[in-house]
Amino acid sequence: MDKTKAKQKAKPDDVSAHNAELQSQIVAEKESRLRVMNSFLEVIDDLNRAKQMHADDKDELLKGYELIFAKLKSLASEFGLEEIIIKEGDKFDPAFMEALSSTKTEEKEKDNTVVHVDAKAYKNKAGGEVLRTAKVIIAKYQ
Repeated sequence: MDKTKAKQKAKPDDVSAHNAELQSQIVAEKESRLRVMNSFLEVIDDLNRAKQMHADDKDELLKGYELIFAKLKSLASEFGLEEIIIKEGDKFDPAFMEALSSTKTEEKEKDNTVVHVDAKAYKNKAGGEVLRTAKVIIAKYQ
């Protein structure tokens, strides 16, 4: 068999292998999405139960909220979501923060520092990619 015929024969096998690999990836992605959705069902059930509770006992409602919140954070962590810790006093870093607004400060050392975190920042644990920057208010020296 000459080289041209061998190459032509190999092509259908390569295409079949490629298609099988693509199909396998599609199935794996679908299964992964289903696992994520099923995991969130528990949290949704807890929220529905909390919504049906009587609001007479605020302490019990707060405890329930805290348990649901902890479960949701744990679930997010299992799927690779990690909080980027940003707190008041940190220097503004556009790689991890988005300034929603600024407020005046008369203290030069507080220029360009965070005075309030409106929304937390998160990253993918596995790859380190920033999924969402923190929404912050910063101080500006005047």
